[in-house]
Amino acid sequence: MTERSVFDELARILPTIPPAERRVARELLAEYPFAAHQSIGDLAQAAAVSAPTVLRLARRLGYSGYPELRQAVWRDMAGRTASPLLLSPQAAPGVDEHVLARADALFAGAPARLSATVDADQFDGVIGLLADPKRRIYIAGGRSSRHTVSAFALDLQAVRPSVHLLAEDHEQVRFLLDLKHGDVLILSDLRRYQRSVISFGERAAELGATVVVITDPWMSPLVACAAKMLVIPVQTLGPFDSLVPLQSLVEALTAALFERLGSATEERMRRSDALWDEYGVPLSGPGEEPRENPGPVGEDTPEPAKKRRAKRKEQG
Repeated sequence: MTERSVFDELARILPTIPPAERRVARELLAEYPFAAHQSIGDLAQAAAVSAPTVLRLARRLGYSGYPELRQAVWRDMAGRTASPLLLSPQAAPGVDEHVLARADALFAGAPARLSATVDADQFDGVIGLLADPKRRIYIAGGRSSRHTVSAFALDLQAVRPSVHLLAEDHEQVRFLLDLKHGDVLILSDLRRYQRSVISFGERAAELGATVVVITDPWMSPLVACAAKMLVIPVQTLGPFDSLVPLQSLVEALTAALFERLGSATEERMRRSDALWDEYGVPLSGPGEEPRENPGPVGEDTPEPAKKRRAKRKEQG
């Protein structure tokens, strides 16, 4: 067997397997991992196939039978909920390497490995949703990823309108209250998966939101209701999973959206810069006068924001 999760393997082979086995695979995916709690007979009945069909699917995945497949699912669950105390890698005996050197070695290939876990069609589909001006975009994350997705929301707000961060519970409730069919909800849910995030995403999907889930190879339960799914690789330097892959993914999404929208985004960002300049962006160090945006090459230097405000005050 490969190091992929059972969920990942089922999703990978789903388009190519015989129809009867596909029904079993869909049953497992729809209620993963709980569907594997059933006996082989109950699973076969739920999928409207025979028990030998379930056995054939297990063997296609590389297991000796259904019991071994179930054990693999339990191992997936153990990985999903592993405590940070169990995730911290142990240095090899006799190796005295500084943590900075280990960090360099670990993170050097992080962005490149996105292509190994993120499905390109799913990624392009998410960009299509983000590029649709008729859709409102909402973003939220679990406790470990909320700061990264908050920065992602700020970047998207610079690129396109109607992007909202749902950082607080009351904002999420208001979103559910005012949700319109087709609103896009991007949720980041990484192990150990958060019940409140899962419940929120499931309810949003029920109400008509298009849910995009960013998760890891152990797969958040939210994938069952997701319209699009982006799977990031997992790296661990200390007791917590690194957020470098997540940061790489959201930066890739922002860059791809910028390229897709083209001149419309450039014009929006120019207007944004002008507004920031008007209100005096503090580009200098503490205690210094803010430096003014010199404007595009070939144009007169804009009048300092402080002088413009003084003129407006004099004019009443």
